[in-house]
Amino acid sequence: MGSAYTSSSRNASKKRTWRWKDESDPEPLPQSWADGGRRESPGPEQVPVYAVQVRAGLLLEWKVKPGSRKVTGAPLRERPAIRAVYVTENATQAIVQEWDATKRSSGWVPDKDFASVLAKRPEKLDPVGPTDQQLFQRLLANLYDLGRCS
Repeated sequence: MGSAYTSSSRNASKKRTWRWKDESDPEPLPQSWADGGRRESPGPEQVPVYAVQVRAGLLLEWKVKPGSRKVTGAPLRERPAIRAVYVTENATQAIVQEWDATKRSSGWVPDKDFASVLAKRPEKLDPVGPTDQQLFQRLLANLYDLGRCS
């Protein structure tokens, strides 16, 4: 999961911003999260995107210089988070979404609002390279009963 995919901005203001800090390597989405996550129904001009890969980390809140968006000083606060990669059914487009999480002795767990399927407008998605497409297609086939994944 790289920074090539657009990430959501969580509660950003002109004076502060949340920035992601990796704490783990990308891992396949656990089957229990795929099964138990909320599922959004796509509306007109939207497509479903499926969570396939996750990474645990922290969201750090920073003060930013007005106009430049450059961070200043040290982080003001932090919160545990999960960053998930969501892909279209054909794995050609993706988006990254951050979710609040809890760190337990058994590992990281997303909060109850975590969605395994999101509805997004295609123009909000980024293209996926051929190597990642193959990986994401395998993950889709293992996690979701889509009927068309191989």
